Amino acid sequence: MSDKAFTLTDKDIEKLCTAGSRAPSGGNSQPWLVKVNRNTLSIYLDPKRSESFLDVGYYASFFSIGCFLENLTIEALSLGFDFTTTIHDEENITEPLITMTFHGRNNKQSVNQSLQPYIEKRITNRHIYNGMAIEEDKIEQLRKEVRKNNDFYLFSESSRLGKEKIADILGQADAIRILNENTYKEMIQEFRWDKKEVESTNDGLDIKTLEMPKNAEKLYRLLKDYPSIRQLMPWEAFAGMAKPLLTGCSHLGCFYTSGALTPNNMIVAGSIFERAWLLATKFGIALQPWSILPFFLIRVNKYEGKGFTKSEVEILKTIEEKFYQRLGLSSKETPLFVFRLSYTNKQPSAHPLRIPWTDFTHISS
Repeated sequence: MSDKAFTLTDKDIEKLCTAGSRAPSGGNSQPWLVKVNRNTLSIYLDPKRSESFLDVGYYASFFSIGCFLENLTIEALSLGFDFTTTIHDEENITEPLITMTFHGRNNKQSVNQSLQPYIEKRITNRHIYNGMAIEEDKIEQLRKEVRKNNDFYLFSESSRLGKEKIADILGQADAIRILNENTYKEMIQEFRWDKKEVESTNDGLDIKTLEMPKNAEKLYRLLKDYPSIRQLMPWEAFAGMAKPLLTGCSHLGCFYTSGALTPNNMIVAGSIFERAWLLATKFGIALQPWSILPFFLIRVNKYEGKGFTKSEVEILKTIEEKFYQRLGLSSKETPLFVFRLSYTNKQPSAHPLRIPWTDFTHISS
């Protein structure tokens, strides 16, 4: 069947875009737009949903769009489509980042299809670790999934002492996020504080999904209503808030690259990591992102720390050195995504909502 003779139906587009939209994104921002013209599906970045401080240079959005692409690709294979995908090396965000051309349907099988049932099941699960260690063969399978591309790697740490040292580093970045005016305001705006906010926006982070202890949730609500309290509390109070969660897991992980930090490579990175996350879901492993530090470091190293105070930049430079040493990274490698892995006995208290596919998709008549 020739390209011109084939046209995606509305039902095809719905299935593809719905699967894509289940991808993770920073603060559940969902920074993608889709345009469909007969047999061509183009994915764009939505700049209105890519304006956060953490999304410096749109790198976080490029990563999320890579996750979107992986979901869409797996769904397309499961539906029997024959297609080609082009990731454009494009700095101009008004142009498509990705173009998928659909040629028709076939009966080819792909190993990627085995992950299709887990697209809907994949979710951030922040519940407390149940104490059962993740088997090393499963960690090795996740590592091998990432290593299918030569530029990407997976670090993991399971020892108590090792996790504590990493937690101390990540905690300092968390403290900066709370104390810096730019990141504090965005964090508060990112949270959805009640059911009405959740249902009216279909984005952001439902406070229930954070699975906070009651005292921690009360503190965040207090910080929302009385931001000046931040200046009265000691640095250590903020830097140590997450330590129990970070040390109380089976493994702390970091996904990193030896490749250049470009839009194209970040899309590829997102695609690779989403596949690993789906595999973790298949294994019954709960994954929770903890990726403030990598994007803070991108801002410091590529954008001269704009938006941080001088003292914050100095702290970030210091903890960057400690982080690299702890993970054994070279100066030519870049951490992209930090996360915790655990087995847990509970499902998330709430599932983050998604914007309907019709709201981010335009179909040419």
